[in-house]
Amino acid sequence: MLKQKLQDTKEFLIKRSIPRRLRQRIISQFEFHWNHRTVFDEDYLLQQFPKSLQYEILAASMESFVKKFPFFGMTSVEFFVFAIPRLRPIVLGPCQILVDAESVWEELYFLTCGTVETVHANIVVGSLSPGEICGIEYLANARRRYTHTYRSVSKTELYAMYTKDLLEAIDKCPVAQKYLEDLAVIIGERYEESARRGRRALQRQRSIRAIRRESSAKGEPYLHKRHRKSISGINLQTMPSVFISRMDTTIAGDEIVTHWTIIRHYSKSRITWDIIIAFMVSITAITVPFRIAFDVQDVLVFYATDRMSDVLFVIDVILSFCTTYVDDTGVEIVDRFEIRRHYLKTAFFVDIISTIPFDFFVEAVAAGNIFKSLRLIRTLKLIKLLRLVRLSKLLKMNSQWMAEFDINVDTVRLLKLLAPVMIIAHYVGCLWYYISADRSADDAWWGNRNLYFEDPDSILSKYIASIYWAITTMTTVGFGDIYPVNDIEKGFCILVLISGTTLFAYVVGTVIEVASNSKSLMNREHEMVQRVNAYIKERGVSSEFIVACQEHLRFVDAEKTFFVENSLFDALSYSLRSEVILLLNGGVVSKIRFFDKKPKWFLTLVLPRLVPQFYLEGDILIYQDNPVSGIFFIMNGAVIAKTRHATMQNAHASATSGRSQSFGGQYIADHQGTIAKMYEGEFFGYKETLTETVARYNLFAMRATGTYLLPRECLDEFEAQYPCVMDEIRSLIIQSITRQQKIIAGWQHNDVIGLTASDRERVAEVNIARRGGDDATIRASVEYPMSILLPVVRIVRRLCLLFIRPEMNPGRPQFDFDLRVLELVGFEVVGRRACQCEISGLSADLQNDIYRHASIT
Repeated sequence: MLKQKLQDTKEFLIKRSIPRRLRQRIISQFEFHWNHRTVFDEDYLLQQFPKSLQYEILAASMESFVKKFPFFGMTSVEFFVFAIPRLRPIVLGPCQILVDAESVWEELYFLTCGTVETVHANIVVGSLSPGEICGIEYLANARRRYTHTYRSVSKTELYAMYTKDLLEAIDKCPVAQKYLEDLAVIIGERYEESARRGRRALQRQRSIRAIRRESSAKGEPYLHKRHRKSISGINLQTMPSVFISRMDTTIAGDEIVTHWTIIRHYSKSRITWDIIIAFMVSITAITVPFRIAFDVQDVLVFYATDRMSDVLFVIDVILSFCTTYVDDTGVEIVDRFEIRRHYLKTAFFVDIISTIPFDFFVEAVAAGNIFKSLRLIRTLKLIKLLRLVRLSKLLKMNSQWMAEFDINVDTVRLLKLLAPVMIIAHYVGCLWYYISADRSADDAWWGNRNLYFEDPDSILSKYIASIYWAITTMTTVGFGDIYPVNDIEKGFCILVLISGTTLFAYVVGTVIEVASNSKSLMNREHEMVQRVNAYIKERGVSSEFIVACQEHLRFVDAEKTFFVENSLFDALSYSLRSEVILLLNGGVVSKIRFFDKKPKWFLTLVLPRLVPQFYLEGDILIYQDNPVSGIFFIMNGAVIAKTRHATMQNAHASATSGRSQSFGGQYIADHQGTIAKMYEGEFFGYKETLTETVARYNLFAMRATGTYLLPRECLDEFEAQYPCVMDEIRSLIIQSITRQQKIIAGWQHNDVIGLTASDRERVAEVNIARRGGDDATIRASVEYPMSILLPVVRIVRRLCLLFIRPEMNPGRPQFDFDLRVLELVGFEVVGRRACQCEISGLSADLQNDIYRHASIT
């Protein structure tokens, strides 16, 4: 089942054109996730047992986790049974981002191995070790947005839990709720204190730099004796490897520029070299048993091949000290020290053993000896087969070759099946002749008079006959023309028959499995289409609706595929998941105006919840006097809005202009009842979704149209889980509506579709009634979108410049906040009527300083 999940994931990533490096990271995290989590439907299986047995099963399976987080053992059984199955194992490599600042608090993390550092405005304000919880401080923060960036220092293993699951779990146990809330307050205070110390340290550094500049301007030397350290005094051995790797690399765009001695494992030259080594190993694997069994003398060709392979293997050992590798988390390691240490700990010993030419030394010692022709000396050549261990290292790289050359998984499986079978047949055939090579013709299988050899004295004829016997015996065919004569041959034949039967059954089973699971994701898509067609026919639907359903499924397959993306997202960290979501939905972001210039956290939250829908010409998207499903985004095609109750004022003017018009809060249509036409990149349905009213028009597809739907239920979910975040989401939606109404000034201002001032007031009233408080923030998010407040942001920035930099305003004191911190964190200003603003993302002290000294109240 795990192999099936992994194969489906690889097919999905290749089909959606995910870059190779990102694909490696995804596959590594996916494998780690499912190797540390059951592949069964755990919730369903646990429901078959009483609560006490569920508790015992989960406690036994997560004993090491409970030891690191003892409060789980002090909670109620209901909390434990609910929370433990919802933990998701995740792994991070060194210096990987776990979650970015400003991201929505969708999940929190329980560290079990490694270290995570907390960064705020490029200042490390704390670190988390095993047994601590990352992100728990936001349980006591109503804003529910990360204000810090969390990144791993070394390889880190942790368990993630969605915050909605946590909030539901702590409702079942007051003890857990009290403990986690107290912990959130303590950690939040600790981070604030660390941030204040960091700002003070940064301010001291700025003061020192200012004094230095003044000293240099006056021509006076500046000596700062305190905290003075020589760079030569730094002990590189005590520095983490991640910092050493930063010394060895520089960043040029998205490509890592490494030291000139470093060889990338996926480079064409390195892959070509590995193919050459694999070819030399294959020659050794084929020629050695053949030369031993048929007593082939060491002619010049064989001797040259042996010595050439020795030289190539020595060079390969040297190159391995400079070749990058991919660690367990899917990260390419480019640090020279780490590469050498990893090679010495893994494959170095095996490579050295397989490189030493033991056969050359044995033959040199036995040279001129009368025993040189004995079978024992010939058998000593089998030492060369130690070089076959190099194949194990090359086989581990097959996933990298597959990713580089986009080789099909099924093709690789068949090749890995065929090659061992042919090698086994070769070895069995050589051994079949070797056991009777020194016997007389009457006492050996090759001396049978009924056996025909084209050239009885030819070694090649005897080799072909041996391979022929091996294959017919292993496949249980056995024509009977070659049969054992002496007891040794009969015993060997029995062993080959038993092992051959097992091998033949394995080959047949593997071929059937490969054939049945070939392109399983594609087969599942076809199977779903067939099931849908059968269902529609069973319900007695006409053929035109069958065509509509098929077109819809094709559109879904082209845009999203039938792969369950949530199963992949659950295995990834938040930062990697955000990156994958943006890549998968790049076409949506580029085509639809709504997503233009939206923050990353907003796209990460909204894009996975979009539902693809397809409509044929004439299909109805919205029914008049009915609720709207959500906000529609047009990917391709066009739609037209018509009404049955148009107020026909100035019908002649509207018919002449071809556009609908609005007079005094009423809407009109042309003589055909047309209100508006909408095309690719536009969106609609927001009026009814935000105001929670019914549609006053019918919306038809003018031609085949593909859309994405943001369901109304998703907005309700955001409102329930993240009320303050929903204010920002609502503000961004209003901002996009305002921009579209400015760009398309015709139908957007029609009262029936566009969002008017009275509609904005209704949106505010609906949300105030639902939440029951904080009406100022809600009204601000509706009435004053971000685009209107950009001049206010500029004024705030200029005022902060005056108060933060004393050289620009010598009469003002220098306050304990820093402009660089403000610029790195960024402003998110939300209007409070016409004269108030709230600078979120900053500490309370910093906001008070801005309000007090900049006179923004």
